[in-house]
Amino acid sequence: MFEDVFDSRVDMCSSGPSFDPFDARDDDEPVDVFDPSIRPDPMDPLSWFGEVDAAQADAAPVLSRAQAGRAVVERALGCPPDAAMVGPLTALDPSDLDPDSRVDLIVALQRCSGWLASRQQVALAAVVDSTRDLGLEGDQARHEVGMALRLSPGDAYSRVERAVDLIGRLEPTWDALAAGLITESHAGVIADALADLDDEVAAAVQDRVLGKAATQTVAQLKQSVKRAIIAVDPVGAAQRAETAKKGRCVHRWSLPDGMAELRAVLPATTVEQMWNELNAQARTERDRLRAAGAPGVGGHGDPDDPDPRIDPPGISALRADALARAVLGHQPETRNRVGPETETGSPTGPDTETENVASPAGPGTHTASPA
Repeated sequence: MFEDVFDSRVDMCSSGPSFDPFDARDDDEPVDVFDPSIRPDPMDPLSWFGEVDAAQADAAPVLSRAQAGRAVVERALGCPPDAAMVGPLTALDPSDLDPDSRVDLIVALQRCSGWLASRQQVALAAVVDSTRDLGLEGDQARHEVGMALRLSPGDAYSRVERAVDLIGRLEPTWDALAAGLITESHAGVIADALADLDDEVAAAVQDRVLGKAATQTVAQLKQSVKRAIIAVDPVGAAQRAETAKKGRCVHRWSLPDGMAELRAVLPATTVEQMWNELNAQARTERDRLRAAGAPGVGGHGDPDDPDPRIDPPGISALRADALARAVLGHQPETRNRVGPETETGSPTGPDTETENVASPAGPGTHTASPA
């Protein structure tokens, strides 16, 4: 019953233009979108379905809402997202739905989020067009976009460049985003990875990855894109790898509570070898501490020992100690001392060799150790 009425109110699967709730009006009078006589009550999902039998509603009002909500969710999951889908979904009260429908609701809303993100890409690209109409370079739109969205210059530039690519040469990715098949984060992974590649390679990579992207996490998609780029353009990938080696570096910056972070950018094979060696040394140290009965590492000591001088290190901390030993040549001090001398990110004073100690490296910098 409810789905039939819903179909008559909102045909979200039609191949024609998007649903306009006011296109059935016979007059040309201005429309007040807040007029309850022509606009469904956003707090009452049943109003999206027209009249409901009064006796049925009185007999089981909660069940009626559950049925109506399930019909909305099922329809939303079965059709590409658009403006007509957003209203009914946001009108639903999740507490009226059964547990399965609540999960399906968040999936449907996620698909709508992708559709809305695709529309924002169109709007961003339009800002670029208007900037060019003024005789300026398109990337100058980053200034206006940055102010409007409260973004840093670098983030605004990335958003503008990504939108232009998605609306243009990465249209298949935009299509998947608009259909709710992938999220904005997924689209960003593809766009960022293909930003510096030529159109032919970009098209081939999209063909390889988009088929599975809808079922992958963002991390899985990143790996798929990396493999696809190498498979499609092995020569170019090798050349880019050689060029990237020139950007190897080490950065440091301060963290709260007297801590600091050290980040190295190195060839992946070097990082893998270092990671394996750090793991091996950390396990050896862990076994030594266990044999000595140290608290917190599975030995015979009291794991509840209240002595604050004893630091029960985990495997990650032991890896950090192994790295420090390799660089310093001796066992690092594990007790943290907080004071003015540590607020610069180094116990010996300001970093005079680094341009920016207080903030991470810029875009495109990768950590030396995998997550």
